[in-house]
Amino acid sequence: MAPMYLGFLGLIGDGHRLVHVIGPYVALVAILMVSRIPTYSGKTMGASIRRDLMLPILGVCALVFVLLFSYPWHVLIICAVLYFALIPFAIRSYRRRLREDAAAESSRDLT
Repeated sequence: MAPMYLGFLGLIGDGHRLVHVIGPYVALVAILMVSRIPTYSGKTMGASIRRDLMLPILGVCALVFVLLFSYPWHVLIICAVLYFALIPFAIRSYRRRLREDAAAESSRDLT
């Protein structure tokens, strides 16, 4: 949806030449949707939040909601860019978790 957000912001205009930009972007998103590339999920972020972090986290969430209502297209573009930027970190985290699981399984087999 990022091209649509950029259009609402007036950063990209109407025209046939944009097909060369938006077409590959949409193809990339479609490939990522059916790929096995891991992405972050809220379910895997942890079981609980420390008490001393609760108030700052709630403050950041409130700030994001205020900005979302005040500048919706800007915030949505930032979220889309952050989502794409986090993919390499998610892949690294997934591979590390696979190695840890394999090591735990091999140590379990030895006992």
